[in-house]
Amino acid sequence: MRARLVVPFLFLCVAGAALTLGILPGTAEEAPAAVPLKIGVADLAYIVEHYTRRTDEEEKLRVAIEVEDERNKLINSEIESLKQRIRDLQDQLDSDAPEIVSLKNELELKRLMLKQRIDFTKRKLEIGKIKILKIIYQDFQKYAKLFAEKNGFDLILSNNPPALEPTPKSYDNFMLQISLQPVYYFREKLDVTMQINDFMNKLYQENKAKAPQPAGPNPGAAKTPAPAAADNGGAK
Repeated sequence: MRARLVVPFLFLCVAGAALTLGILPGTAEEAPAAVPLKIGVADLAYIVEHYTRRTDEEEKLRVAIEVEDERNKLINSEIESLKQRIRDLQDQLDSDAPEIVSLKNELELKRLMLKQRIDFTKRKLEIGKIKILKIIYQDFQKYAKLFAEKNGFDLILSNNPPALEPTPKSYDNFMLQISLQPVYYFREKLDVTMQINDFMNKLYQENKAKAPQPAGPNPGAAKTPAPAAADNGGAK
């Protein structure tokens, strides 16, 4: 009885192996052929320099900084006016007269205010530049995906060779620099930088044309008079 069970069991094992390996004709499924990936490489640094939106965002930042500069100039003109008033009173009163002391205190407050506003303006400029780069990078991620889907790409790589320091500060610093380059070699035909840049600019201009335009400046608005040049010196 045991021998009768062993023979059919061995037959089933051999037949199963034959089916798996494709030995028996017409029984094994053919393995699907490997489909090559369509890969593109883009130089993000080039796109940062040539993306149209960068020019528009930088213009917005320039206008915002000009507004801050005008406010700073106005405070500076107030400082110059206070200094002149102090000089005029010093010809008539003692230097410790209450009127002069009060004006000097006001002058110091204005100087402190001006310094704080200048620091604020510099910081606003720095943050504005960072925000512009962030906007460009987010657009690159979005439009690169659309470009890949539209053109049948499976993978888009970013190629940004780092500017290595002539003398790295440390081993860790050097390793960090070289780790920032994800692509070390690629065939030139894989470079899609220009195509993606043109694609991004085209979509940006289309979206920009659809967006409502902001109201222009009021031509009847009074212009701020040009104040005196900055002077950090003390009142004489």
